Amino acid sequence: MKYYLKKGLIFCSLILFLNGCATTTPFIYDYPQTAKPVVTELKIVITYPKDEREPNKEVDKMWSKNPVEDIGKVIEDEIQSTGLFRETVLIKKGEDEKIALNDVQMVLKTSLKELAWEIPNLKEQENKTLVISILTGGIGGLVYGSCSTDFYGKAKLRVVLEDRETKKVLLDKEYFSRAEEKMARLKTDSAEERAKIIGKAVKQIVDQLKADLEQIVKAKIQNSQ
Repeated sequence: MKYYLKKGLIFCSLILFLNGCATTTPFIYDYPQTAKPVVTELKIVITYPKDEREPNKEVDKMWSKNPVEDIGKVIEDEIQSTGLFRETVLIKKGEDEKIALNDVQMVLKTSLKELAWEIPNLKEQENKTLVISILTGGIGGLVYGSCSTDFYGKAKLRVVLEDRETKKVLLDKEYFSRAEEKMARLKTDSAEERAKIIGKAVKQIVDQLKADLEQIVKAKIQNSQ
């Protein structure tokens, strides 16, 4: 029994050490590879996203840089790919908005509310891995860790779209999404896998936003005819 207890503690210590040495990751996103033909003469400006997330140590420490800048690039590229605007301009952090707003029909403002990964009953699963590892000398913990668990990526983004010609707010909406996967427990410790699942959640939000923008632009064109 002492032998298995010792082996289990060594195994658990190794797991904790590897988790502590986890590498950071950039934001991972499946950017659009193609763009639709441009069908309007509209120009849209996207302001630099506001970061309104609640602190989350487990998520915040995994990034190699602040992901807010990447979110802005994602929105810029995705909107440009729709073909709804002849020009899409992203205002970078610190740039003067007034200069970018010349000859602009629409302004899109975003506030990032949440970027997170989640595993249901994570603490319970970690404790179970620890107990099994101690009782079996680490082998059982490794087997348990290889079994799949629910793995979620969550994102929340508030979007406000303003029409500079009519001075009206065309869209004011908070988008939320949760991407879901089944994945081996040990694999979910990877910063890259966590970034991927969060990126998928952001993709779901952007797809919803693009659908809304298409309806708004169509209505604007019809009203102007």
